[in-house]
Amino acid sequence: MLTLSIIPTVYISRITFIVVQEEIKKAYILTAKSKGVSKSDIFIKHIFPGVVFKVMDSMPTLITIIISNLIVVEYLLNYKGILYNLYRFYEVHDVTSFIGFSLALGLIYIAFVILSRLISKLINPIKREGVS
Repeated sequence: MLTLSIIPTVYISRITFIVVQEEIKKAYILTAKSKGVSKSDIFIKHIFPGVVFKVMDSMPTLITIIISNLIVVEYLLNYKGILYNLYRFYEVHDVTSFIGFSLALGLIYIAFVILSRLISKLINPIKREGVS
């Protein structure tokens, strides 16, 4: 699990850093600073929501990265997981199990992507206004 989480964690931290740097330069943050608003209030009320929106928008990409890492790590560490089962079904010519397992993985992936996009639309007021 630790090996699988390294790249997505780096990706999320990179997105977070970039969004924080962009938000700090915006006029409303500078206005809040000039009015004497504390740094914690600026972060919680102004910067944090923007970061959450961007991270939620990137969840489909993160899910893809996690699944591809899963396949690579299983192959490199010779772990008997998803890739092993798919390859075993392929080797023994068990077409029904191979197709069923592949479809199940595909449906799980699609469900995660749709769910993350739905959550993104629910929490992001800009996307919520665009939905009619």
